[in-house]
Amino acid sequence: MPMATDYRKRAQECMEIAQTVRTSTQRTMLLHIAETWLRLANDAEGNSPKEAAARDSGRAASLN
Repeated sequence: MPMATDYRKRAQECMEIAQTVRTSTQRTMLLHIAETWLRLANDAEGNSPKEAAARDSGRAASLN
């Protein structure tokens, strides 16, 4: 699980940075990166895509 924890931390960092950037293009790019980190975390934990989507549904999308 340490890998999944690290991946989630990186996703959180991307989301925090996304709140500070000036352009929507930069924000979108960072949010896509955050979503990728969350997918990696879910894969590392062995979660099914459906379980992962239910848990992470609001994380990256909340900044759009």
